[in-house]
Amino acid sequence: IDDNIPAGSKIAVESYAPFIEPETYQVEGFRMMKEHSAEWYVENGFDYLVLSRGTYGRFFNEPDQYGTEISLYESLFNSFSLTKTFLDGGYEIRIYSTE
Repeated sequence: IDDNIPAGSKIAVESYAPFIEPETYQVEGFRMMKEHSAEWYVENGFDYLVLSRGTYGRFFNEPDQYGTEISLYESLFNSFSLTKTFLDGGYEIRIYSTE
């Protein structure tokens, strides 16, 4: 996180994402990023979104059952610039810039 996001940035982070130091960043946690639209994150001043496959992956694993949820996540993925992806043993973290 520290190597990819400037100190002081406002970050939205969802469940199962790594800990982000609140003394370094403006951090707001969300159960799932799909709770809000891409526009909402921009309007509310977020600079970055940190998403976790531990949260969004459950929907992509069952596409027939979760088409709506997948569409909401894909809208977020397609609305922002992917800054960095971290992979570790099948666990994935994505950082998106809202700029």
